[in-house]
Amino acid sequence: PETVGGLRGHKGNVYEGGLRVPAIIEWPASITPRVSSYPACTTDIVATISDIVGLDSSTRLMPQDGTSLVPVFAAEPPFRDSPLGFRFEKQAALIDNDWKILTRNFGGGKFELYHLAGDPNETNDVAEFNTDEFDRMKALLVQWNASVQASAEGLDYPEKKVSDAEPKSTSWYELDRYRPLLDGWRERPEYQSYLKKQP
Repeated sequence: PETVGGLRGHKGNVYEGGLRVPAIIEWPASITPRVSSYPACTTDIVATISDIVGLDSSTRLMPQDGTSLVPVFAAEPPFRDSPLGFRFEKQAALIDNDWKILTRNFGGGKFELYHLAGDPNETNDVAEFNTDEFDRMKALLVQWNASVQASAEGLDYPEKKVSDAEPKSTSWYELDRYRPLLDGWRERPEYQSYLKKQP
């Protein structure tokens, strides 16, 4: 059934239907309950908590994606100071307030540009009509992606590598605790793309 409120896409891609989720921040002593449409992401959590506790930025590894959401607790800022970037497999997207650029294949696919303020369902790729905005957004996405890749390779750490003691990345369907459940999940549509390759 439809679960993305009419937005394009679904979980597993970088259209709005795959990215947008509701979020709740509860802090009765500091936040009066209200609904906000301010764009935020999990990358904002560290910056927000650091701001709340007064942690100086010099004590954190940089670069740091995200921005503090503390100003949103009291009012609705007119715009977001820093873009939101997303990567999933070969896909990448970057949202800078009203504008969004994405590609379904960062290594060689087409880039699409959407004006989210007027087209939240991403029905009209406006890249060819907004070349200046397209070039600006593509440059931002390429720069952000390079920064994320450097972080993934550990180049942001003082040692310039990810510690050998860190656990290696593992997909959930490779974990022993899920093996007894896999046979029952193979026919479920949400798991088929993952499990059809598994013995």
